[in-house]
Amino acid sequence: MLITWNIPFLVKHTNVTEIFLSRLIEEGLTTHEAIENHKSKHKCSKFPYLVFQEVDKEGKDVIEKLVDILMETGNFAAARVLSPTRVKEHKNEGGYKKKEVPLLSRLTENGDPCIEEVCTDGCVSSKKSSEEPDDPPFSIKVVPATKLFKGENIYRISSGSVRGQALIINNENFQELSSRRGSQVDVANLFSLFTQLGFQVNVKEDLKRSETLNLLINFSENKVHESGDMMILVVLSHGQEGGKIITHDEKHVDINQDILRHFNNENCPSLRGKPKLFIFQACKGDEWDMGVQSRGLSCKTETDAKPFDIESPPGSPLKDPTWEDMVISYATIPGYVSWRSPIRGSWFIETLSAVFMKQSHDTNLRDMLDLVCLELKQRESTQGGKQSSMYEVRGFHKKLFFYPSLQIP
Repeated sequence: MLITWNIPFLVKHTNVTEIFLSRLIEEGLTTHEAIENHKSKHKCSKFPYLVFQEVDKEGKDVIEKLVDILMETGNFAAARVLSPTRVKEHKNEGGYKKKEVPLLSRLTENGDPCIEEVCTDGCVSSKKSSEEPDDPPFSIKVVPATKLFKGENIYRISSGSVRGQALIINNENFQELSSRRGSQVDVANLFSLFTQLGFQVNVKEDLKRSETLNLLINFSENKVHESGDMMILVVLSHGQEGGKIITHDEKHVDINQDILRHFNNENCPSLRGKPKLFIFQACKGDEWDMGVQSRGLSCKTETDAKPFDIESPPGSPLKDPTWEDMVISYATIPGYVSWRSPIRGSWFIETLSAVFMKQSHDTNLRDMLDLVCLELKQRESTQGGKQSSMYEVRGFHKKLFFYPSLQIP
């Protein structure tokens, strides 16, 4: 009954990886057939609940075995709720050595082996169905620009080789949550991409909440932005529903209040009137998008809204909006997980890097983000998982071109 009473907490605080499942099978707490049956017949969001229901059996050693497996796989919060004393003894002894156990493997439709790993925050490690599991990451080679676009609806880029500043915050390791294997690949891809696009790139890793907030304030107030044409900020981490980013010390940073607000016109005058790109690779919930059957149909939508004009009162001073020139790109939509490979990095960052690498020489930012969404649509995990990225704009009324390697007069 102890497991049943605590299933909601266990589900929330357990990283249900294939290693975790393999250990359950090895210790006789479940069977491979039961796991596969749950995977095939039930929604993925319900899968962890079913696993713990399956484990909740009679026997005095069930709790001890489960607690040991939870600690071996780094799920200390879940282990503690079942046996605080055992967790304390474990820490006094200096901790477990994690056992090397084989991952459960599945086969793709064409018979290729595939290994998948599911993280507690919903991030999932997987592979594109057309790739081999051990395919190495691709190399970033940005296509140089040869043409300068001009017009009132295009952001102006000044002469000089440096376009602006890019900051990458990568939280890979946490106190009790699972590490984000593969995130170093994302960092390498983005560092190479932004450098070739003409940015000065700075990378910070495994930051606590206080360190993150201090870094964001210092970055937003840095006078170096005055000489730049634009700014990029990337955050790679675990995430939760409600626009929350999890820091290294497993506290929350709010995307709107703690991050974006520092870069609006009121708080960051150095970037006023300049484009600002924010990229968030983090989950926004724990739901799995399993897709729907394609019907091969397309449709156009229309609106009955009537155009209208608004004029300022006579004599009122001209003002700029507080929130302006921002594009905020998210790896996934609210409520859903994002997917990450320990070998190739996250689906979203890999796709974004590939699109920008090939298209930034003659394609504007928003069109490239649309292409990222279309490319992600083609990807699917062996369990049928899908992913939809999204972006929002705040006062971003012009087109932004990066002009890689182009000398602007």
